[in-house]
Amino acid sequence: MLGDGMLNRDGDLWKTVPPPSPSHAPDSRLTRLCSQQRAIVRPFFSNDRVRDLTLFDKYAQRCMSILSDLEPGQAIDIADLTWRFTTDTASEFLFGQTLDTLSFSEADGGFNSFINAFAEIQDIVFKRNSFGVLWPLTELTGDLTEPLGNVIKQFVDPIVQRALEHKRKMVEKGQQVEADECTFLEHLAWRNDGEHDC
Repeated sequence: MLGDGMLNRDGDLWKTVPPPSPSHAPDSRLTRLCSQQRAIVRPFFSNDRVRDLTLFDKYAQRCMSILSDLEPGQAIDIADLTWRFTTDTASEFLFGQTLDTLSFSEADGGFNSFINAFAEIQDIVFKRNSFGVLWPLTELTGDLTEPLGNVIKQFVDPIVQRALEHKRKMVEKGQQVEADECTFLEHLAWRNDGEHDC
């Protein structure tokens, strides 16, 4: 069900690129790049980090609190609540800070635009995959994901900029983030120039 991704492979198998499709010949540059990227990303998703359920419990308690505050007979969109739970948990795990979507009201246009953009991009990617190598013919007028990606970037870019600024300040002080204390985003920021490792 989960395919051949790097997060569900073991041993040297996770370092390899999935077999090329019939329409694409193997590319040694692509193989090398994927191997390098996987070597940077995979260690962060160790069993110890993923098994830490404290973070999940924190947001599960938040959801339970939201549900317990409902008036008798009041409806709630469980899919929306689940999406917000997942978004807040994942953003804190990956970025070190939550997007705090569980605090937004359903009427909040900004967050709804984020959700809609994220869902639409997933639909577009699914459609692209169904068309195979011919998918560019379905988007002759332009990349359909670009405006949606810009909406998502409005939420994520400030978090990325804070991580890069944090790294810059630590480098100026001659400090380095500890491996077991860094977030995924800090891990990527420190690995970015190849001079530091967390």
